[in-house]
Amino acid sequence: MPIVVWGKVITKLAISLTLFGVSWFSLANTVPSLDVKARYENGQVALSGPWGLYWGEWLPLDSSLLNNPDIHIIAKLDFLKNVLPHAEGESVKHSYGYGTYVLHINHLKRMFKQPAIHMRTVNDAWQAWWLDSHGKAHYLGESGQIAKNVQAEQLRYKTAILDLPTDSDSGTLVIYISNHMFDRGGLYGNLSIQEHEQAVRWMLLDLSSRVLLLGLGLWVILQNLIFFSQRRQEKNLLLLAVFAFAVLMRSLTASDYLYVFIGDPDYFTTNLKLEYILIIWPAVAGIHFFSNLFPFPRAKFAVQLSYLILLVIIALTVYLPAPEMMLYLLYYQGLLLCFAVTVLAIVSRAILMKLAGARTLLLCLLPLLLAVCNDVYATQSSGYNLFFVEHALFLFLFIYSQAQASRFVSALDTAEHLSNNLQHEIALKTLALSEQNNLLKQRALDLVQQRNRIKEMAKIDHLTGLYNRQSLDELSMAQFSLAVKQNQPLSLIMLDLDDFKQINDTFGHAIGDQCLKHVAAYLSDHRMRKEDVIARYGGEEMVIVLANTELETAVAIGQRLCIGLAQNPLQTDQQCIVLTASFGIAERCFHGSQRIEDLINEADKALYAAKQQGKNRVVVAKQTG
Repeated sequence: MPIVVWGKVITKLAISLTLFGVSWFSLANTVPSLDVKARYENGQVALSGPWGLYWGEWLPLDSSLLNNPDIHIIAKLDFLKNVLPHAEGESVKHSYGYGTYVLHINHLKRMFKQPAIHMRTVNDAWQAWWLDSHGKAHYLGESGQIAKNVQAEQLRYKTAILDLPTDSDSGTLVIYISNHMFDRGGLYGNLSIQEHEQAVRWMLLDLSSRVLLLGLGLWVILQNLIFFSQRRQEKNLLLLAVFAFAVLMRSLTASDYLYVFIGDPDYFTTNLKLEYILIIWPAVAGIHFFSNLFPFPRAKFAVQLSYLILLVIIALTVYLPAPEMMLYLLYYQGLLLCFAVTVLAIVSRAILMKLAGARTLLLCLLPLLLAVCNDVYATQSSGYNLFFVEHALFLFLFIYSQAQASRFVSALDTAEHLSNNLQHEIALKTLALSEQNNLLKQRALDLVQQRNRIKEMAKIDHLTGLYNRQSLDELSMAQFSLAVKQNQPLSLIMLDLDDFKQINDTFGHAIGDQCLKHVAAYLSDHRMRKEDVIARYGGEEMVIVLANTELETAVAIGQRLCIGLAQNPLQTDQQCIVLTASFGIAERCFHGSQRIEDLINEADKALYAAKQQGKNRVVVAKQTG
């Protein structure tokens, strides 16, 4: 190349470097400017940096904000403690306080119809404004309540979309932030400007994936609980359901969408503590499950130790203030990693011992272990914010549950097949015996029926169909003993047909028997309770034992029976016979009866008195003592 040409190139390069240096020096203490048109790529504009940051104050929303000489320029969005200005050699351990993020944006309207920013990675309390080129401030949104102290600050997690003005081509994005809670606070992550529709689509896609994960979790829980209810000896099924439940709870608390439903800031600290506890619980549930699946020496001790550690973590988490608790996030994650390695060791030992299913399980666990390492790294990184443990856990639980379900169904099919074959063989071998057995069974059934009929005939009066005297003695004695034991009343009604001898003499004994049957049927149809006893005492006398019935009620029943019987005559082929009866009533407590025989005697005395007083009436035995 000629020397003249080289000279021209060097001259132009020197002029460019000089102009760049002057420009950089003049803008070193002004708000950084972002050219949307120049940075537009794949439908979005990255807001990774540089930004202006003023820590320790919320700058006023006016034109002086753009030329504030005290604004610190940060090269990229990072954790606050990494970007706060500090003296050389001084280390900033924490980033508690409040401040202002500022970024000037140009050519916004040219590239976007409805520009928006998805604030999904910002955990602190924040408030966003847009200061247009005319100096007018537009409120964009907030999360919680920014404050200058931890008592006044209110945190509210929720997935938020900032809609930038559609009629403003240039302006300044101002985000006020307060951080009194998180050790790793501030604006960090992959913030970007994109179309509102795209931001909403991404949010809905994320929500759909979480709903799908929760659905898988519920499926795993219910499936294993159902299988466990069928096979109680399979403890692994129950432990797998508990493991899945712990993972499900972890996914719920770690999701920002939970705060859409529980958005009250008063519950924020409680939810946050629960989220930290649920970093450890799924790991402990996993150790319990795998220790039971692949037992090893001192497995019980390992499970007990893991639950003891969980209890200590719960106690410390509840006791420590939230900001101090979050300083130990790395320890929580380190403990989680230790538990994951323990599970891996359990499965590796099972592989070495060639236990069934261990190799397949290890292949399923390796992606999960990688996901745990990924999440630990993502928590420590400000630019990488992809978390996979929940997805890997749910995928592992679902795949393993389906494998268990396949094994369960296969076992059922095998059992059914064996059962069917066995039944077929038994049927072939016992066909001849079956016919003989059926014959013997039929004869035995006939004998049982005959015996039952004989027993019933022994209990029942053959003429009236009521209990006979022997059955009355047994049942009334049992009712009396029960009444004494439970301190309940027991009433007894004794009735005798009036002028029954005259009916026999006038119409004959055949009509007399019809009269007894008629009265028995009348008493049986009179809405008696199942526990009441109606029996033929002898001749034309009948007895009704009323369990747990006081005297007044028994008298009312006797009156209805007495009146109803007289109104219900016996219709024969030749004549209509009006039947009446005299009733005597006694009650255990009222008459102080110590035995059922005493109660029957009192009712008999009352029946005799009813006969003496003119028949067709109800008389209560006189109280003795």
